[in-house]
Amino acid sequence: MASKVIEYVRHARQRMKWRKISEEEVRLTLDNPDKLILLEENKHHAYKVMNTRNIRVTYRLLKDSFVVLTVVDKSD
Repeated sequence: MASKVIEYVRHARQRMKWRKISEEEVRLTLDNPDKLILLEENKHHAYKVMNTRNIRVTYRLLKDSFVVLTVVDKSD
């Protein structure tokens, strides 16, 4: 999965900024999630625990890319 491009919608960028979640944290979550939930066709939640953070990335999976829809720190 590491070869896929990561694209961000504006909402996701805003949430990352507000929650101080880096692009690297998002990439790690997408590349190696601790838990993955299929919401609907091509739409997923990926979860990753890093230090004291529990990151959830909601994204659409396209042929050549991840389109990140929102990012949440579930430990808040």
